[in-house]
Amino acid sequence: MDYYEVLGIAPTADLEQVKRAYREQMRRYHPDAFLGQMAKARESGDLRAIRQLERKIEESKRKTQEINVAYGVLSDPARRQTYDMQRAGVPEQRGAAYDTSADPYRAGPYAARDYHNPTRSAPRSAPRPRPANDSFPMALFVVLGAGLFFIMGTMIFIGTMPPPGDDLPLASDGRLSARQLQATESAKQATRIAWTQVAMQPTFTPSPPDEEVRRGDALRLEQSYTLAVELYTRAISQNYTGEGVFFKRGLAYLGIGDPDSLRRALADFDRALLIDPSNAAAYQERAITRAGLWTLSQDAALVDLIRADAAQFEALGGVPDERLRAVLARLPQP
Repeated sequence: MDYYEVLGIAPTADLEQVKRAYREQMRRYHPDAFLGQMAKARESGDLRAIRQLERKIEESKRKTQEINVAYGVLSDPARRQTYDMQRAGVPEQRGAAYDTSADPYRAGPYAARDYHNPTRSAPRSAPRPRPANDSFPMALFVVLGAGLFFIMGTMIFIGTMPPPGDDLPLASDGRLSARQLQATESAKQATRIAWTQVAMQPTFTPSPPDEEVRRGDALRLEQSYTLAVELYTRAISQNYTGEGVFFKRGLAYLGIGDPDSLRRALADFDRALLIDPSNAAAYQERAITRAGLWTLSQDAALVDLIRADAAQFEALGGVPDERLRAVLARLPQP
């Protein structure tokens, strides 16, 4: 395997060209590029397309492994030099012969002499001369001691500090103070950024489906609906149907709210009710989804379906929330 051919670059390419070629090859061959097509193929039930995509995904996994190996070698100057030598057929040199002319004790006019042969230099047994004053500098000792005391004092101070937020009293009516609210919002923002970064990282081996669903739940609660859909789709592509994954993906599609997403949400709620017909919440969300489609298309056939879902939701013990009550109020009178 020629690493330059794998990345599609010339042997004279510099490091920036290597990095650029690596990113281009990963975008081209990464297995995650086929997840959307696989999800559509599974929804349509096209077995032939599913098998073709599975073969493409396996081939892209093999290709990305080759790309990673090639990049690991060519991005490291030392490893690249060794690889270039091997590629050119140059044998690896383990070390050079010892040059006695560079040793001051074996060369020069003051070199030690072999007593048996005065014309030949001989190694000295005595050690090399050391400086007259080799004691440990006192100034350096003082600096190290001061640094040690400073570190110990800092650790003791931090250990005795109260937990963050203990000095932030509640308002007189029991609500959080402004500083506490700001800290809470900052924590939520940090969580949102962390989950977003994790979701966007490329994965070479799929995560367990339940882990994908758990991460999707966190992103959906943070209103990152598009990323949540992607994670739920990854779990579904692994034939995962537990934990109401179709219902949760339908909620994420509903959160996006565009016409295409509403149709996808409706399909997911249908699938969720096929798996669990007693899921009352799915009837309410399907009614709200159909109401959104009715608002866009004014299709009169959707009105009866919306009322039927709302009736089934109440029959299962559900209490309509404000969204469903608003939908029913907007429907034309029979």
